[in-house]
Parts: sequence; structure tokens; C-alpha cells
Amino acid sequence: MDEVVLIRTMLDNHYQSSEYEIRFEDHEERRPELSPGDVFRLLADDHRRYAVQYFATRTSTVATVDDLATFVDDHADDADRRTIEIELVHTHLPKLAASDVILYDSSTKRVRYVGETFLETCLDWASDRDFD
Repeated sequence: MDEVVLIRTMLDNHYQSSEYEIRFEDHEERRPELSPGDVFRLLADDHRRYAVQYFATRTSTVATVDDLATFVDDHADDADRRTIEIELVHTHLPKLAASDVILYDSSTKRVRYVGETFLETCLDWASDRDFD
């Protein structure tokens, strides 16, 4: 079974994150690179930008939804903490997972950052500018 399919199957079956270790040896090689349009769509929302930026500021590639919501709330001015968490769970994390930028286990509310080079380059560029 393909490793990515196996991981997604495990997550779909609500396999507990603490009971297994996700292996990424060749995940990046098999994953198609995101197009510029895909990257810009992902980074268009400031809450998604902050969620990805969270991992750029940490050495760990794993976080909880609570960690991400707190980080986004600390940087965003437009919503309360609870609203941010709801938007992350129902909108932003699924979009990032569909693009293979993260792996998201909704049963444990854990996120594993996989990354994408062009997305990170664009995020660095956007982070250096004030668009508000």
C-alpha cells in the first residue's frame, strides 16, 4: 500500500497519533509540487498564513489545534480565539491537508507539518511586508 494512502487511512480510521509514528522518508518525492496559483490561494487567508508560519517559528513539526489557534489569535486582530479554532478545524486545516502541506488527525486534533518549498518562500516574502 502506498505510504501516503496508508497514513490517510490510519487518520481516517481515527488511529491515535501517540500509537504510531508517521514516516516521511520519501513522502516529499512522491508529492507533486504545488502550482503558484495553489500556493497563493493557500496563503490568501491570513489565518492559514499564520498557521503555516507557526511551524516556521518552531523546531517541531507537530502541533495541536489548540497551539495553532493560540498562535493565530496572538497575531490576528479580527476574531476571537474560539472562532479562530472553529475556522481552523472546519476550513483552514482541511485545505492545507488537501494540498499535502500538513497531515491533520481530526480525532486527536494533531497537525503534522509536511511543508512545501515554494509555499515557504512565498510566506517568508509575505511575512516581510505589511499588507494590512
